[in-house]
Amino acid sequence: MVLYTAEDVEAEEMSVTLQLNEGGTGTANVNGFSGDAVYAGNSVYFSVTMTEGGYAVSCVFDGTASQSGSHTSISGTMQCSMMSIILATYSWTAQK
Repeated sequence: MVLYTAEDVEAEEMSVTLQLNEGGTGTANVNGFSGDAVYAGNSVYFSVTMTEGGYAVSCVFDGTASQSGSHTSISGTMQCSMMSIILATYSWTAQK
């Protein structure tokens, strides 16, 4: 869900997947671009850089994980920026 967009920026919904391994690392995929993910304790972080047409947009997620029985939930915010200017902020939640 889009929480914020910079003036004159049109933000679309992002396709985001996250795969975490038992060793505290993993892979994130945002709109077909991959990046590294890490988690420790209840903190989850990933960074994906999308490069197209000479432009690079970096999307960084900072969130928390919680467990209830065999179910795991991850939630937090993902900020996408270009040249250190935040273009959009998204709320992201996943459950397994």
